[in-house]
Amino acid sequence: MNQLRTEGTAMVYISHKLAEIRRICDRYTVMKDGSSVCSGLVSEVTNDDIVRLMVGRELQNRFSAMKDSAGNVEPDVVFEVKNVSSRDRKKVKDISFSVNRGEILGFSGLVGSGRTELMDCLFGVDKRSAGEILLNGKNISPSSPMDALKKGMGYITESRRDNGFFANFSIAQNIAVSQSLKRGGYKGAMGLFNEAEERQTAEDQRQLLALKCHSVDQNITELSGGNQQKVLISKWLCCNPEVIIFDEPTRGIDVGAKAEIYKVMRQLADDGKVILMVSSELPEIIAVCDRIARRGDHGMGITTRMKREESEKKPFNFAQFWDKYGTFFILAIIVAIFGTLSAEYFLTASNISAIFVQSSVTVLIGMGEFFAILVAGIDLSVGAILALSGMVTAKLMLAGVDPFLAALIGGVIVGGLLGAINGCLVNWTGLHPFIITLGTNAIFRGITLVISDANSVYGFSFDFVNFFAATPLGIPVPVIFSLIVAGILWFLTTRTRLGRNIYALGGNKNSAFYSGIDVKFHMLVVFIISGICAGLAGVVSTARLGAAEPLAGMGFETYAIASAIIGGTSFFGGKGRIFSVVIGGLIIGTINNGLNILQEQIEFIDLHADYFHIDIMDGHFVPNLTLSPFFVGQVRKLASKPLDCHLMVTRPQDYIVPLAEAGADIITLHPETINGQAFRLIEEIRRHGMKVGLILNPETPVEAMKYYIHKADKVTVMTVDPGFAGQPFIPEMLEKVAELKAWREREGLSYEIEIDGSCNAATYERLMAAGADVFIVGTSGLFNHARDIDEAWQVMSEQILAAKNEVMPHAKTA
Repeated sequence: MNQLRTEGTAMVYISHKLAEIRRICDRYTVMKDGSSVCSGLVSEVTNDDIVRLMVGRELQNRFSAMKDSAGNVEPDVVFEVKNVSSRDRKKVKDISFSVNRGEILGFSGLVGSGRTELMDCLFGVDKRSAGEILLNGKNISPSSPMDALKKGMGYITESRRDNGFFANFSIAQNIAVSQSLKRGGYKGAMGLFNEAEERQTAEDQRQLLALKCHSVDQNITELSGGNQQKVLISKWLCCNPEVIIFDEPTRGIDVGAKAEIYKVMRQLADDGKVILMVSSELPEIIAVCDRIARRGDHGMGITTRMKREESEKKPFNFAQFWDKYGTFFILAIIVAIFGTLSAEYFLTASNISAIFVQSSVTVLIGMGEFFAILVAGIDLSVGAILALSGMVTAKLMLAGVDPFLAALIGGVIVGGLLGAINGCLVNWTGLHPFIITLGTNAIFRGITLVISDANSVYGFSFDFVNFFAATPLGIPVPVIFSLIVAGILWFLTTRTRLGRNIYALGGNKNSAFYSGIDVKFHMLVVFIISGICAGLAGVVSTARLGAAEPLAGMGFETYAIASAIIGGTSFFGGKGRIFSVVIGGLIIGTINNGLNILQEQIEFIDLHADYFHIDIMDGHFVPNLTLSPFFVGQVRKLASKPLDCHLMVTRPQDYIVPLAEAGADIITLHPETINGQAFRLIEEIRRHGMKVGLILNPETPVEAMKYYIHKADKVTVMTVDPGFAGQPFIPEMLEKVAELKAWREREGLSYEIEIDGSCNAATYERLMAAGADVFIVGTSGLFNHARDIDEAWQVMSEQILAAKNEVMPHAKTA
């Protein structure tokens, strides 16, 4: 930097370190809350002046809390390290020291000199090869962070982000993690947690450490670096450790927060705690510590975090709102779409029940996949586990085992065992779960094919099939079963230490390890849960099909992953809700069901009708939005009859080419939208090989298209106001139909007269008598019935035939 200065280069230097500012800079600018507070020559201000400007208030000497008691510690050895070496002796070799009660022992030296490696060794992060660690004369020698936590140690790590806090947790949850582990049972995972008690504890810590936040429910990533550090200190204070390690506790925080942390450290020492402090700042070490130990320099870089602005009032956060409720909106939109397209079938009680039953398998495997993704992993073997569990269940029933015992063995035991195999392989190899489960997917599928001889297995107990086909209180058993499993998993994830530890593991694996969470144990549990859910899905699938299929569940891993992701589970881990995954599974089931119904209806209409009439609206010409050229293309794949596309849009010219490419056969235009370009648009439609239709709104006279009506293949009369289904018939439109018939006869034209709107038994005869040739039938005449589409079509056909016989009794009927 000095060389650049001599070469005439201007530089902006940003730092919290006042000594560096004074040594390097000529002028200074103090920034606070996004604004410039003051500028001037460095030579004209003291360090205290700059601190006052930075903090915004008069600050006592930041080391003043140290002066009264530092260095006055009575000899009373509490913590002793004897000849400790790490397995990698290059990191830590033959270290010995002792610390008295109420003493702060500082470890100086440059970053990378081995200080952090020593602290990791003391806390059980790195394994020791030799030496002892004694607390109150007792050899504790922690074997892991969890062991160190249980034996009275705490560790504020060097890197807040990498090894300290959980970015997916709130302030209260971060504070509670290690405390609940210390209280918990095996591996610190068992038991429930008291959310109200934890929030109160967090509130107490907030007051004690002057933590600046909106509430303890605020996400920790929204805090400044200094306040994040206070949260980490609070996390360990709640565990009441006797020895606390502070590794670079003031790195990347402002001078005001530094002074507060110094005060906390001295208060802890005055309370009799043993403090080990690692710092690269020699003035800090000298002022804060009672004694200093120094390590050599191996060189390592430093990273810092910038302070974030905090406001007193928390604004509405759409991202958080969508995270909680977005899947419900998606489901509602999908239901609305299919309900509009096929209301008479899609929204029936029987079909809604069918959606829930069909979704039950997807929901079950999706909930299992949720746990794998929650720890930033994945399980590609769920489909194969489903098949193998279902096959084992069927084989056991055929062997005479009680059906429900067979389901328990096949679903829970086999599914859990296969999941445990996945978890053990992930832990043992250290490979990503994607690779492991991709391999076990093939292995489990192969085992299924072998034990089934690649054949379906059926003929087992009807009691088993009938049980899952029952509907107590009108609710299908598979739905009840899935909801019970969801309720258990919800309780697990929201009320137990095990569930919170899994979230912590997904949020930050390193922080989880440093906080005392047994990473391998929880990874194993996650894959066991995933396997059990897939196994239970196999039981339900076998019961629903009445047979165990060796290829059952093929491709279901994509449904499982989609259920979790649609439900808001983060692929990066640590974020998601079990009931959102349930909604995600329902969304997939709803889409599949709706598309199946539409396909069946399209195939039926293609068999019976003369052509399809498809409304396309842009939300401007009429206040509604409907189908697009893309949908027309999908219908074209299923239909052989002509497709008539009715353009209720303000710019029909934009739709002609896309519709031609999608496979449309007829394009029907409104005179209101083509005036000034009617001849050009009509010729363009014909140039693309399509027929031309013209359509009249109720208020549009026939004269509006008198100059180009002779170019039309058909003319449609709207007998209702356009835009929405189910509107009442307008009798005055009968005169318009008669006028079009008379015009056609007078001019010798050949267009067909088509009726769109309220075509039903009450209007068929009058419309035919006025001159109608073609009826567009929809919600009024065909789809708005309690009967199924076959019966509705038959009834409609009979009504039209009866009307035709009344109007034209001597005409041939077809």
